[in-house]
Amino acid sequence: MKKTLNIPKTLKVNGHTYKVIVRKDREIQDGSYNQASSLAPNLTIWIDGRQSLSRQESCLIHEIIEILNYDFEIGLSHEKITQLETGIYQVLKDNKLLNSKKIS
Repeated sequence: MKKTLNIPKTLKVNGHTYKVIVRKDREIQDGSYNQASSLAPNLTIWIDGRQSLSRQESCLIHEIIEILNYDFEIGLSHEKITQLETGIYQVLKDNKLLNSKKIS
């Protein structure tokens, strides 16, 4: 049995509805590879679907933090955002708070 993440097609962040796109050709954006990215002004989050389930989950958390950083003008460096992502992901994963399902 394989596990799959219930990545929503839309996600509400700060009252805005973002479109969440999981694709297997992420390097199209800017001509370089990105595990994930978000464009707050365009209300879009992209995640590379070739990654493992755990990477996709972690990337979604990362992009949510990126959006919060943008919207609230917090000024976090990418390194700090990555550190927060890692810590939050660990807490959610280890306490079984992520919503994934098994498929056959």
